[in-house]
Amino acid sequence: MRRYAQLKKLSLLEWLLLVASTLLLPLTALGLYFVGLKRTQHFIDYLSPSTSKVSFTAQQDLKRGQLVARMVTAAANHGTYGANCLERSLVTCWLLQYYGIAADLRIGVRKDDADLDAHSWVEINGNLLTGDKNTRQMFRTML
Repeated sequence: MRRYAQLKKLSLLEWLLLVASTLLLPLTALGLYFVGLKRTQHFIDYLSPSTSKVSFTAQQDLKRGQLVARMVTAAANHGTYGANCLERSLVTCWLLQYYGIAADLRIGVRKDDADLDAHSWVEINGNLLTGDKNTRQMFRTML
């Protein structure tokens, strides 16, 4: 019942982002599985408009980016497909690119004892959209 009340409070834009994220997360996972990261990124670029539909200021870009990241996270956490960080980051970048907002996909690694961990996140103008505030310190950026 609580989720229904939360869903009822969403704006039209939030609903659209949530539905788009719910559809794009598993599609992105399939793309990564079958054709890999680079080809999936090229496909995303191909499907995204080449120019911005609306002109935003840097502060508006960041605010819109935070909204997109929040809706992608909600879709991944509560939707039908629980996506990993790379899938979430790619969908976040995809939706931001649709709005003409330049976002940077970051992929980092770290070595703990015998384990090698990788993580991806999204930034707009150096501001973290996904991941926590320690992400940059914990992972060495590779991309």
